This record gives sequence, structure tokens and C-alpha cells, in this order.
Amino acid sequence: CLRKEDLLHALNDYPEMREVLKEAARQKLARDAKPQQDEENTENERRISFTNSVELADTLGKRLEDLEKLVLTLAQEIKTTNKSVVSLQKQLTKVYPNSKDSSSSSSDSDS
Repeated sequence: CLRKEDLLHALNDYPEMREVLKEAARQKLARDAKPQQDEENTENERRISFTNSVELADTLGKRLEDLEKLVLTLAQEIKTTNKSVVSLQKQLTKVYPNSKDSSSSSSDSDS
């Protein structure tokens, strides 16, 4: 078994080997750290994806509420328009009381 003092003595005698060992150690540390870094990146991506999904759901919920309000407003406008049409028909019937009768009697006389 190689003692630490012997290794340090050999590295002092062979400085180029010291650099080779340093580089090998750096690469090993990088390989060992990479899976942990990948896991952290994956977890961050999951969090971002979840956050984006929540924000999208909130936005869609708000859009749905806006759409529901618009549908209700449109339904009220249709109801108001129908009331106006009925009122206008009644007024026209008062002004031209025979117009329905004359059109139906002209149809009858044509037959």
C-alpha cells in the first residue's frame, strides 16, 4: 500500500504526473457531480412545468369566467331584442290593424 508521504514525494519528482492526476481527479469529480446536477435540473424543469401548468389553468379559468359573462350578456341582449321586436310588432299592428288581415285575405282571394 502506498503511503501519502510516498505519493507526495513521487509527485514532487514527477510534476507532469501531478497534472495528469489532477486532471483525472477533476474528470472523476465532474462525472460524480453530473448525475446530481442532472437530477437538480430535472427537478427544476418539473417545478417550472408545474408552475406553468398552474398559471395556464388560472388563465384558462379567467378566460372561461369572461366567456360565461359574455354569454350571459349576449343572452340578456337577445331577450331585450326579442322584447323590442314583440313591442314593435304590437305597435305596427295598432298602426296598421288590417295589414295582417289584408295579406291573409289577399291570399285567400288569390286561391
